[in-house]
Amino acid sequence: MTETGARPGLPVLASGIAAPLLLGALSVWLGQDANWDLRNYHFYNPFALLHGRLDFDVAVAHQPTYYNPVSDLPFYFLVTALPPRATGFVLGLLHGSNFVLLLAIAWRLLATSPETVRRWAAIALAALGMAGAITLSELGTTFHDNFVSLFVLGGLAVLVLYYRHLVEAPLARALAIAAAAGLLSGLGVGLKQTAVIFAIGPCVALLLVTTRFRRRFLLAFCFGLGVLIGVAATGGYWMWVLWQHYGNPLLPHYNHVFKSPWAVESDYVDRKYNPDSLLEALVYPFKFVYDPKRVAEVAFRDLRLPILYALSGAALLAWPLRRRWAGASRVAVADYHPGNLVLLASAIAYVAWLGISGVYRYLVPLEMLAPLLIVLVVDRLALPRWGHGALLGMILGASLATLRPGDWGRVGWGDDYFGVRPPAIADPARSIVLMTGLEPMAYVIPFFPPEAPFLRIDGWFTGSPTNPHRHDHFMRQRIAVHGGPIYVLYRAPLEHERMIGALATHGLKPRLGDCVSFKPHIDQEPGLALAFCPVDRM
Repeated sequence: MTETGARPGLPVLASGIAAPLLLGALSVWLGQDANWDLRNYHFYNPFALLHGRLDFDVAVAHQPTYYNPVSDLPFYFLVTALPPRATGFVLGLLHGSNFVLLLAIAWRLLATSPETVRRWAAIALAALGMAGAITLSELGTTFHDNFVSLFVLGGLAVLVLYYRHLVEAPLARALAIAAAAGLLSGLGVGLKQTAVIFAIGPCVALLLVTTRFRRRFLLAFCFGLGVLIGVAATGGYWMWVLWQHYGNPLLPHYNHVFKSPWAVESDYVDRKYNPDSLLEALVYPFKFVYDPKRVAEVAFRDLRLPILYALSGAALLAWPLRRRWAGASRVAVADYHPGNLVLLASAIAYVAWLGISGVYRYLVPLEMLAPLLIVLVVDRLALPRWGHGALLGMILGASLATLRPGDWGRVGWGDDYFGVRPPAIADPARSIVLMTGLEPMAYVIPFFPPEAPFLRIDGWFTGSPTNPHRHDHFMRQRIAVHGGPIYVLYRAPLEHERMIGALATHGLKPRLGDCVSFKPHIDQEPGLALAFCPVDRM
């Protein structure tokens, strides 16, 4: 019951080996990642997990202090074990492995094409998938969208490669395949919850495969069960830790449901990227072409999703014509094709994304799949052969010609990844360090003496004068009874006044004449540095 037909051949296999290596080299050439989130929590969180600092430090990375640190462990181990360029190469190699999964999916979905066309088209579509605006910009970074995509695409590849088994094999085997695909998807969701849209998509799409309803229902059910097992495997431990410590397994998110006293009663969901209305949702892919910051923190341009969206509408309009012109037997074969499963799963994931987040970079797996999806959609248009090829050529050419990757912040490679040279603390075992402001600073904590705790008394998550929660009360009490030295860490001169105000609410003031400034290699913003000052009581 083979699914893939002819063997891929040497060019396909060679590209699957070479592409990740080339992308690893490209990651080094692009420069070292220095994005805001990395400096905020991607390095600190795994450090805190491994060194038991959950109850020692307090909210040092704002809300993300409580994000699942498991996804950041590979990066932490790489940084602490390898030179910076080697770390960048390995990250690029890891992210570049998405090429292999795209290649496998494309190879299967192009099974009806002539062998030579199939071979080179699969390679080209996988390469185009890796050339997306956000995919390229995140290469070698710590955002994890292109790390979690390995699990998303892996789950989808299982469904595609074994699609005929899903509808024809003995039920037990089919359900095992669906559960395995769900498990892969769930592993991604457990690592990064925003990947849930790519678990919803295939689960719903399985309800519509061409087979009996009972079988469809069981396939979707087993896929969902696999998702839950995967989530438990990569996210269950951390959710249990948060539940035990704070009474909210998703802290601080959805605290209006869990009502933990350690956060305000809010869902902590930033909805500024969601469409404001149904009308805006209907035209959203076109809106972020000319206003990319509607869906992202940085400017970028990539036409693949707007084109895919427009073509999908055209294909729906052309569907009745296609049924009439193609004949019932040909349509039945097309309906059986696993490409329909991929198209439907992608469409459902996109709709879920509109309602849940609206942040473009969370769509990286869809961005990667888009060139292949465009080919599948154009195949479903009622076009002559010459029109089919001309349209695809114009579309893919226009996408590449107008491509503009985003810039999340990179720096040149240094001798070590962060270049932190912290000021000395005379008596760290008796000291506490307060943090103020909104700037990312938690990445420097691992370089200070481990005996000194860090408390962010002011930031996105803590320090509200009108709506304090238990974290604020806990820090206030801890500061009040502290008998040793106190220091403050902040970004100067940007947040100088904010620092003074935050300390004043605790009856403290900085000893400005004794402040020490230091500027880590990873922070190359001109005119700014980190300031470390001793603090006195008023």
